[in-house]
Amino acid sequence: MSYQLPTYPNITATIGRPEDGLFCELTVSLNITADRSYILFAEVIDQNEPADRLQTLLDIYGQFILDSVELQLPFFRNVTEAEFEQILPPME
Repeated sequence: MSYQLPTYPNITATIGRPEDGLFCELTVSLNITADRSYILFAEVIDQNEPADRLQTLLDIYGQFILDSVELQLPFFRNVTEAEFEQILPPME
């Protein structure tokens, strides 16, 4: 599952879901050139999460990156949970 973020076409959000793996990886990448990209954010998620929950997580992390760009936050480092929640409130 992958999509381009509409306002930043050089940013791609992807969920990699291996067939026999226990986990899947969610990444948000900045595409510098056709063969080079920089991972802005990556998270390992339990494979048993339902598909709609994974899509929600993908949307949240994509929005986090967009908000970081707009607010000029330094998202190239690990952020704390408190910093994350300042931008996006916790999911219910």
